Amino acid sequence: MQPRDPYTLSGESAAAEQARRMVVETLKSSIADAGNFRQHGHSVIRRGRRYTWYGAFAMAAAGALIAWMASFMAAGYDNTIEGAMRMNWSMLGVCVAIGMFCYAWSWLSVQRRLLETGARIIRRADYQHRLAEARLHEVQHDSVR
Repeated sequence: MQPRDPYTLSGESAAAEQARRMVVETLKSSIADAGNFRQHGHSVIRRGRRYTWYGAFAMAAAGALIAWMASFMAAGYDNTIEGAMRMNWSMLGVCVAIGMFCYAWSWLSVQRRLLETGARIIRRADYQHRLAEARLHEVQHDSVR
C-alpha cells in the first residue's frame, strides 16, 4: 500500500470543509426563512382579524338598515298611492340591505379561511425551523468527530 500524497489529503479536507460550510449556510438561511414565514403568518392573522371586525361591522350595519327599512315599510303604507310607493321603495331598500348582509357574511367566511391560512403558515414555519435546527445540530456535531 502506497502512502497518500499530503497535497491530495489537504485538498480533500478543504473540499469537505467547503461542502460542510455550504450546508451550514443553507441551513442557517432556512432558519431565517422560517422566521420570515412565521412573521408573515402572524401578519396574515392580524389582517384576517382586522377584516373580521370590518365584516362584523358591515353585517351589523346591514342588519340595522334592514330593521329600519322594514319598520319604515310597515309604517309607510296608508292606503294611498304615495304610501304604496314608499312601501315599494322601502322593500327595495330591504332587498339591497339583505344583499349587503349576505356579502358581509361571505366576507366573514373568507376571513375565517384567511385565519386558517395564517395558522397553517405558522405551523409550516415552526416545522421548517425545527427541521433545520435538527439538521444543523447534526451537521455541526458530525464535523467534531
